[in-house]
Amino acid sequence: MPSLPYSRKRYYLSGMDWIIGALNGYMVSTKVAGNHSSLVVRLSGEISEAILREKLNHISTALPLLSGRLKRDFANLAPYWQPAKPNFDPGFPLEIIHSASDDDIRKLLVERLNRPFQNENEHLAFILLRMKGVDSLVMTFDHRVLDARGAELFLNLLSGEDELPSSDLLKQIKTVDAPELRDWSAKFAAGRDVQRKIINMTKNAGCHVLMNGRVGRSIKPPELSCSFHKFTPSETLEIESESERVAGYMMETVYLLAVSALAVHRVSAPKNKEWFFVPVPIDVRRKTDCGARKMLFNHFSFLFFHFEVSPESTIESLAREIRGQLHAQIAEEFPEKMMASAYLGRIFPNCLMRQFMRLPFNGKMATFVFANVGAGDPPENILGKGVESIQHMPRIPSPPGLGVFFSRYAGGLNFTLTADDSNLSLDLSSGVFQGIIESLLEKKAN
Repeated sequence: MPSLPYSRKRYYLSGMDWIIGALNGYMVSTKVAGNHSSLVVRLSGEISEAILREKLNHISTALPLLSGRLKRDFANLAPYWQPAKPNFDPGFPLEIIHSASDDDIRKLLVERLNRPFQNENEHLAFILLRMKGVDSLVMTFDHRVLDARGAELFLNLLSGEDELPSSDLLKQIKTVDAPELRDWSAKFAAGRDVQRKIINMTKNAGCHVLMNGRVGRSIKPPELSCSFHKFTPSETLEIESESERVAGYMMETVYLLAVSALAVHRVSAPKNKEWFFVPVPIDVRRKTDCGARKMLFNHFSFLFFHFEVSPESTIESLAREIRGQLHAQIAEEFPEKMMASAYLGRIFPNCLMRQFMRLPFNGKMATFVFANVGAGDPPENILGKGVESIQHMPRIPSPPGLGVFFSRYAGGLNFTLTADDSNLSLDLSSGVFQGIIESLLEKKAN
């Protein structure tokens, strides 16, 4: 079947972009904000507000996609992202807040986490927190235009003491993409394989849930909060060593997921046998794409893990099961099939895509959200001031209402837990948070 006509001047959305858009629509429907995250960047000193605004205005003008909106091509029905019009007001929102204490900053971060963007063309917003000669820059980004790795790559545009991002660097960023309107038989075959995988998981066992809500059913409006912990470089080395001992070489994600699942079980259902379902995103950028080229939009797929946790479970036993499922899905090329099959869903409007989210496990979605971003390629400085730490602060859907996230910076492992305080007990979220930290820091006998 020949490919349908399309414009080579547009950035057509992938199937994964469309799924993220459907998730954003669902999260907006719960009466709070959509699917956005923030990077909290702590700096070694104060940066210039005037230069920061100048850089942000320059980037906004150079990359009008970041102020664009969703459209659909009526010639082929493929969705694309329309850039902002040439006469739009450049620049991203920037707030300057002088704060006196860490408690004030924590409150501001919670408020930012739950605040929606101001309009449909706003997808990036910044807060500069100033406290006793040390600044923190909070960059909030819409997941429809940037994924977690892409957001870290964006920070490179703010490096350098005063010079604007070079035109060569900006030209590297891919701002057009084809709609992949071909190879339909392969996409349908991939869709059948993905469907079988999900059916096999859902018919054989259930999904342990931490809250009573279901996708598409009434819940209390979510009120999200985040807890952060930064492991020192020496602690991180010990965690790496234990990860390799328990899960194997290059199996850090397997180990961290096993630790997280056991912590959730011990707090939520310590005396029961429960089946956990955890989707895990994996970055699919090639090494040659790790620079600015694939900064915009979403470049990841998913692995699905479905495993039983019981009072007798250990980190070692869970790691073995998760590692086995990982190897099987890689051998089956499941991430590639997931990406290929997702293209088929673009024909449906987001409101219908949200209905499909209710199908697995009767709308329970997952036991918790998990991601290990790993070590990206963020800058060492912002406007000439050294970057001391970068923490990810993601929003999550409810259900499941709980998210566990790991990332790396400057040799240290960073851990963030996001919880819906409106629909989950504080004892549960704080217990999981402390349980994960204690398990990762526990001294193992030689």
